[in-house]
Amino acid sequence: MEFFMRVASLLILISLGLSACSKPDPYESADQSNKVSDKGINNGIDNGVVNGLSERKIAGDYSLQRWEDFTTYYLEDSARDYTSFPDPGPVGGTVVQIGWNEDFIVLQRRAHFYGKVDGWMVIDIDNKSITGPLSDADIQADPQLQDIEVLPAAQAWELL
Repeated sequence: MEFFMRVASLLILISLGLSACSKPDPYESADQSNKVSDKGINNGIDNGVVNGLSERKIAGDYSLQRWEDFTTYYLEDSARDYTSFPDPGPVGGTVVQIGWNEDFIVLQRRAHFYGKVDGWMVIDIDNKSITGPLSDADIQADPQLQDIEVLPAAQAWELL
């Protein structure tokens, strides 16, 4: 009988210890300061943190995202289905330089995958079409892109 009492006491102590160690779910918050979506946690910094990336809206469905190293930038299309990993965004790489107006986003990308070419990409914001990679000469020859100021990604980030 004494053996069973010791086992019962031990089980009670273990269960009390485990319940005392449990932590509340970090994704549940009464003040809703941390909102969880299918893309990640939004803590309100820089218009949101999505999958480790800070994000700032450019135009239409497009945003510039800054990686946690504060030197790597990606373009995101919020209407695009991001189901594959890794996904370097709609232009297939990192943003080196970027500029935009109400109709177009022009960016110089560094391609992520072998066989892809670095170069300039042009996004038609309304039609959601992407052209490129293009050469410097192609960009300079297009009259629709002549007035778009292109800046290094870090400088453009500060303007958003």
